[in-house]
Amino acid sequence: MKKNSFLLLFLILTLNLYTQETTSPSIFMKVFLSKPTVYENEPLLVTYKLYADCDMSDVDFRFPDFDDFMKKQIALPHYRQAQSERYNNRNYKTLVAAQYQLFPLYADTLTIEKTEFTLNARIKSGQVHGPYNYPVMIDKEVKSSSQLCYIPVKPLPEGAPALFTGAVGSFKTSVVMDVDSTTIQVGDSVKIAVEVSGTGNLELIRLPEIKASKEVEILTSFGEKDLKVDDKGMSGSRTIIYTVIPKQVGPLELRLPGFVYFDSKLETYQCEADTDFSLTVSDLVVQSVSTVAHVEHSEIAEKIDKTPINYKNILFYSFLLLFTCLLILYVSKLRRKQISHFPYLVGMALLLVGAVFTFPLLEGLKKNDTTSLLSETLKADLMYVVDVSVTMLAEDIKPTRLEGVKTLLKSDSINQGGSRRGVVSFAQEAAVSCQLTDNPEEFSTGISRVDSLNLSDGTAVGSSMLVATYNLLKGENTRKYIILFTDGNNNSGAISPRTAAEIAGKHHIRLYIVGVSQPKEASAQVSTPMGKRLITIPTEIDDNLYTELAENTGGMYYRVMNNEELNEVLLHIYAHIRENMSEEFVYEGGKLSKEKADLILEGLGK
Repeated sequence: MKKNSFLLLFLILTLNLYTQETTSPSIFMKVFLSKPTVYENEPLLVTYKLYADCDMSDVDFRFPDFDDFMKKQIALPHYRQAQSERYNNRNYKTLVAAQYQLFPLYADTLTIEKTEFTLNARIKSGQVHGPYNYPVMIDKEVKSSSQLCYIPVKPLPEGAPALFTGAVGSFKTSVVMDVDSTTIQVGDSVKIAVEVSGTGNLELIRLPEIKASKEVEILTSFGEKDLKVDDKGMSGSRTIIYTVIPKQVGPLELRLPGFVYFDSKLETYQCEADTDFSLTVSDLVVQSVSTVAHVEHSEIAEKIDKTPINYKNILFYSFLLLFTCLLILYVSKLRRKQISHFPYLVGMALLLVGAVFTFPLLEGLKKNDTTSLLSETLKADLMYVVDVSVTMLAEDIKPTRLEGVKTLLKSDSINQGGSRRGVVSFAQEAAVSCQLTDNPEEFSTGISRVDSLNLSDGTAVGSSMLVATYNLLKGENTRKYIILFTDGNNNSGAISPRTAAEIAGKHHIRLYIVGVSQPKEASAQVSTPMGKRLITIPTEIDDNLYTELAENTGGMYYRVMNNEELNEVLLHIYAHIRENMSEEFVYEGGKLSKEKADLILEGLGK
């Protein structure tokens, strides 16, 4: 009996050596906020930290768009090691996944959405091997997310000075007038540069307008920008340039009101002193009459040389002239009774028919153009926004998604009678490839260089909408449209697509979005230091979000999956534009005030 008991105990101990329970890893993400509450526009540092009690690999994060904030991501070292930390009486390996400076766009209890992550955890399999019974390790895929966070955002205190425009932080200004003499001529320009430096929301600042004692024209532009974002906030300097052009002779007094901002540490409004300038404006020195006459003659000659010849009118009136001459000859011979009626009548009939059908014939040739949907009825400004990120090199649309879009836009030779077109390209940031123009050659050149601006990889959908909106507002046409091509979701830029679409809608700009990808993975040839490499690109595009954004602004969302659908999408967009031209579009909803929307547009849309 004792022998059997000893054998049973030996078997149990042996089995325990070779079989262990599979461990369940403890992996989670914590979100740290630098302050429990902030003021509107006051920076808030958000740190995402990953905790794991095992080794990790292939970590992938999906951060939210931060719809209610302007965001700036803090640059972290690309290669960083996990640190050891004890939490709840347990040892963990920790990794700072990301840090953001968030600037709340309005006062309310705002939500920071969950951050999703996927990784491979190295855990014990429950088996051992070797003479020393080493545990067998396996990789287990783990998917999880952080918790929702809520941050109370306080409105700025009442009693703000009249010149307060929303700046929050700690700032100082320096003012310089770029002029050699205090005496200038009517029509000359004087530049006043104002540098604002300090810490705070430097990208969302607006200086007060210059006050003048006489009639002047004042143009405002942004100069140099030197900004840094770290865990202490946004710091650096930004320059605003006023160009003043006097219109009247005599003494001119200029006053730049002092910059007003809210100091969130002192919780008070601060106002700097006004800056005054005194100038004397003299009369314009007139050129000699002969010089002016020569200039005017040259300008008139140049205009004459550039005036297009209207061959349609020439042809029409030529028919009428020949018809009239033939009619006079016919009547004169008829009186002399020296006439054979038939040839004259046939000739006049042919000429009359030619004159009548000249206009319809030429109009018919024009209507055969595939772009006549707009050229007949539309006078508008359109900005075409093109995604040039690495994923647009996928080959599910031939030869690539990007080349397919470029070919489509180049072949779209719209002649809209007063309409203008421009191009914005975007990846991690957005840039204008072609300003609004009615010149087809300039537009085609802009399309050709959309992928030559050396933009870092990423997908800044919101920023690209903002840049397009800013440039459309400089146009003269009342109808304005954005047509955006992308194959992915927003993962870069300071503004979310939802906020950017709201700003466009508040300015009566309709948004059309085209998703360019198949619902499955696609392959792409990318350049690497080792040469061309074939990679697999997953499809990640939020059809529901893009549909919502487009329809909220009176536009449409289209998903194209092959060349045939891509080649037809502009015709569908133009048809929808024409059908809804008579409807006055009014954007409803949204949380931003018109003033805040304009401030964001001026600060981030350039």
